[in-house]
Amino acid sequence: MMTRIAVLKWLYHLYIKTPRKMFRHTDSLFPILLQTLSDESDEVVLKDLEVLAEIASSPAGQTDDPGAPDGPDLRVNHSELQVPTSGRANLLNPPSTKGLEGSPSTPTMNSYFYKFMINLLQTFSSERKLLEARGPFIIRQLCLLLNAENIFHSMADILLREEDLKFASTMVHTLNTILLTSTELFQLRNQLKDLQTPVLPLTQH
Repeated sequence: MMTRIAVLKWLYHLYIKTPRKMFRHTDSLFPILLQTLSDESDEVVLKDLEVLAEIASSPAGQTDDPGAPDGPDLRVNHSELQVPTSGRANLLNPPSTKGLEGSPSTPTMNSYFYKFMINLLQTFSSERKLLEARGPFIIRQLCLLLNAENIFHSMADILLREEDLKFASTMVHTLNTILLTSTELFQLRNQLKDLQTPVLPLTQH
């Protein structure tokens, strides 16, 4: 356990200090980091989530930026970040993240954020025991490390296209429970409570 924690701390340090060099290796590290979420140690999972959160939020991960100073070597093949699971092709074509970037209350995540959300849901779908045992814990910690509104918004977008309705229903129930009960989501609950979205008048036919 201590070795795994030491490795994850070192990876996190490298992503902080030399992010552009590290993002060249993210396509090979990403599946391993996702698998580590199944580790039996909570401390290992926490360190793993810190690394994944850094990958998902670092400005160096904006691989679609044509002006990236590291040039084409920084660009990675996003398709290689997919977790191989049968029958999950519907999750591999995510909708546009434009909506996530347009809200003033949600900081823009990099091009790996949505891939992370897709792969996380794939992992939960293929490993239901992980979802039951660690799903709420993982999502709550991610809401501390990243922007909670972005996480819920992106997962909702992905689940709208989910063909496995039983899994989608389970995830919606899980997310609702987290939103309504966890202290990590206090700010988002207040944000929703005080929501002042303009109501459009009904069209008379």
